[in-house]
Amino acid sequence: MPLSAQRVAAPQNLDALSRQAIQQALLHSTGNISQAARQLGISRQTLYRKIKEQAALQ
Repeated sequence: MPLSAQRVAAPQNLDALSRQAIQQALLHSTGNISQAARQLGISRQTLYRKIKEQAALQ
């Protein structure tokens, strides 16, 4: 497989993994953004940004 094809596929997989991690953290924190962000090891502002980015992709 050409290297360029691998580069195209990787972001889609990373996006899916990121989306799944955020969904799981929100489920475990019963929707509490601050708690979910702590579980993910990111700031609350970063989690809000990632949620907004993912919503824009759908």
